[in-house]
Amino acid sequence: MKKLTTIIFILLGISLIQAQNINYTLLSSNQNEAVVRVDFGTYHTETVTVNGEEMQKLHMSEAYPVLKAGSPEMLLTAFSLIIPEGSQPEAELVDAQFVEI
Repeated sequence: MKKLTTIIFILLGISLIQAQNINYTLLSSNQNEAVVRVDFGTYHTETVTVNGEEMQKLHMSEAYPVLKAGSPEMLLTAFSLIIPEGSQPEAELVDAQFVEI
């Protein structure tokens, strides 16, 4: 059961950058692990002024800002997996493809 949620957060970092119509696909699962694929669509930006400086604010469906004072406004998306009681889940990013903006 150690790797039941092996890919819970696969590509979550990417979701912080780009996503609209986020699709989660369970590729495989057994008693020891679950492999999930996360696909992201497009995003759009809005120019905002913060303390006299122009910045880009990201917008996407199914993603929400993590509002932490003093930190960049990043977007978060999540999904749920049922984890058996008593297990100690781990997450591992197997592969990632992204565009840094």
